[in-house]
Amino acid sequence: MDSARNHPPMTPRITILFDQVATAKAQYEQSKAEFLATLPGELGYESADELIAAIRQISKGGKKASPTTSPVAPAKAPKKGRRTRATITEAMRAQVVSLLKEGKTAKLVASTVGVSIPSVQNIKKAAGMVGEKAPQAKAPKAAKTKSAKKQATKPAKKLKKATKAKVVATPAAAPAKA
Repeated sequence: MDSARNHPPMTPRITILFDQVATAKAQYEQSKAEFLATLPGELGYESADELIAAIRQISKGGKKASPTTSPVAPAKAPKKGRRTRATITEAMRAQVVSLLKEGKTAKLVASTVGVSIPSVQNIKKAAGMVGEKAPQAKAPKAAKTKSAKKQATKPAKKLKKATKAKVVATPAAAPAKA
């Protein structure tokens, strides 16, 4: 009662705020209790005691204890970065070789067959196709006319004339005065 004398009387607004805080605190405690009650099941353990035993084992430096039954255990998220290694069959190798012989790019072949670009390169190397260029349709050469030939040779002729025209003149030695 002595503490009540030290504090000023509560106004209705303060009383409402205290009630709201008390209600929020009770709701928080209830939701926390519900969460903790369902936690062992969400982690794949049958009871809270089993979960606690697993936590104690880990804190002592032991290995992670797995739940006895894990029907509710969370699924692992797929790793980012590297994908799973593809098993390359002989049929896939034959398809890669035939696509390469058709002139397809390694990138296109890799995406079509479902392997990596380095795998396509390895298959190409094993098939003895390294160093070969893909067959390409060559465009016919345009015949040069006489005026086109002259235009192509003009810069070379000008360069030759310019180098011949440059004659370095050396001044004659002047007689020395005594």
